[in-house]
Parts: sequence; structure tokens; C-alpha cells
Amino acid sequence: MPNTLLIFGGSGFIGQKICQKAIEQGYHVYSISTHGKPSINENWVNHANMTWIASDVVKHDTWQNDIPDSIHYCINLIGILKQTTKQTYVNSIIRPNDIISNWATTKQIAYLFLSAKFGPSDYIKAKKEAESLITSQDNQNTIVYSGLVTDKNHLLKQTQGVVLKLGAKIPVLSHWCKQVYPIDVNHLACAILNVVKSPDKTSKYVDLTQ
Repeated sequence: MPNTLLIFGGSGFIGQKICQKAIEQGYHVYSISTHGKPSINENWVNHANMTWIASDVVKHDTWQNDIPDSIHYCINLIGILKQTTKQTYVNSIIRPNDIISNWATTKQIAYLFLSAKFGPSDYIKAKKEAESLITSQDNQNTIVYSGLVTDKNHLLKQTQGVVLKLGAKIPVLSHWCKQVYPIDVNHLACAILNVVKSPDKTSKYVDLTQ
């Protein structure tokens, strides 16, 4: 089963678009998330090469029995921007990355982690802790930075994106706005799949905010 992708968080906003683009490009895709299959009515969701697995990677490792041995690339999109008493940065960013990146390193499967350059201080601290582990591992790991992810079908996200683009042109706001410079979800999905197809083995970082 060549070109098989394993995507953690594939049922989310960004994950769905990556799964869709990957299916269109001929990949076999396995998505693992607590929700499993998303409740949207689109043909690609039920494609023969698309497999949805409902699993909480922090609580158990049964997902390892549901995927093939021929995984080509592993993508981790698991994360939250604002934590709650139940969903913390530890159990939604740090622990999933520990588990997944260690598994990928053991299997020597290329691994991609979606990070960020700006956000709530504890959120960025959690992202940096995850990055620290990734950069210490002996594996083909890539850390991708994206800013605000927008979608033309979501008015609020589009409006926020326009505001950030305008702010990036104002000297007093420029530095902050460029850290979260908006990127359309379709462009982000294509950029991540380009990393999968043509990884840069000389660098662990891909900055999409520049």
C-alpha cells in the first residue's frame, strides 16, 4: 500500500481538507481522532482509500492495531487554542506529540507536527515543549508553522484574515500580525502535502507565515 498517510486529527477543520486533498492526489489515508468520521456529506469522506478511526491516543494505543505496517508519512494536527479543565495543553498538545512522535521514531516513519509562532503564552509554551522533543529525535521530522487558517466559506475567519493582512502593513502592528499571517485552508493543505512529497532533509522547519 504505497503512499499511505496517517493523519492524527483528520476529522478537524484543517485535517478534513488535508484528507480530501490527499485522497484526490491518490493517497491512502488513515485518520485517527476522538470523533472518528466527520458528519459531512461529501463523496471523498466515503472513498475506498479513506479510513476513519475513532481513538483517543492519550488514553490507549489500540489505534496501532488498526493501521497497516506500510505507513508512508505521519501528520499530527492534534491541538487546541484555548484549554479547559478537561482539555488542557498537556493532554491535547504535549502528550499526543510525545506518544505519536516517539512511535514514529521507533518505526522510522517521517513525522510532521503543525505548530504556531504566536498565541496564548501557555499554548506557545506547550508547542515549544513538543518541538523540543521533535528536534531531539533521530527521525525525519518536520515542524510546520502556519498563521491564522482561513476559509472562504467561514465569514468570521475571512474577516479576521483581512484584518491581519491590513495590520501587517502598519508598522506598530506589523511584527505581531506577521506571526499569525493568514493562510487559506486549501493552501495550507497543499503546502503540507508538498512537504510530504518533497521533504527537505536539511531542515526541520517550514515557515508558512513568511
